[in-house]
Amino acid sequence: MLYLLKLPTIIFLILGIPIGSFFVALAMLKINEQELDQVLNNAVNHFWNPRLYIWKKEEMDIKNTQKKVLQGLPSAPIPKLSQRKLQDLAWSLDINSKFKR
Repeated sequence: MLYLLKLPTIIFLILGIPIGSFFVALAMLKINEQELDQVLNNAVNHFWNPRLYIWKKEEMDIKNTQKKVLQGLPSAPIPKLSQRKLQDLAWSLDINSKFKR
């Protein structure tokens, strides 16, 4: 007689708890501020009605784009390089390259 009471309990544990948990989640759970039924509906529609997205590559006029970019940039003053500064720079680079080897 005791084995008859165990069978409904096992069926309840196998079927009832997961189904009940699903419906509680359906009522309470939100994913990205959307309720679970809306998320599941979107997922089913996505898999049953796939879409093919094709983008057309737009041809760009490179010359006009370069002109627009160059016009938008503020002109920075170009530093002047005297002969003495150039010699000092060459000397420091030469010294640094000898010590790094």
